[in-house]
Amino acid sequence: MAAHLHDIEGNPLNAEQIAMFEMFERERWSDDRVLAHLRARAAAARGAQAAE
Repeated sequence: MAAHLHDIEGNPLNAEQIAMFEMFERERWSDDRVLAHLRARAAAARGAQAAE
């Protein structure tokens, strides 16, 4: 799992992120759906940072 790579790089996933990726696997989301979801989250996070 990619979480191990984050640990190695000193950037471990938090509990919310781990739960999200477990949900992707459990619900068998397609790669395209996962990428769209992650892109939307990133865009929302950028928007929240810009508003600060």
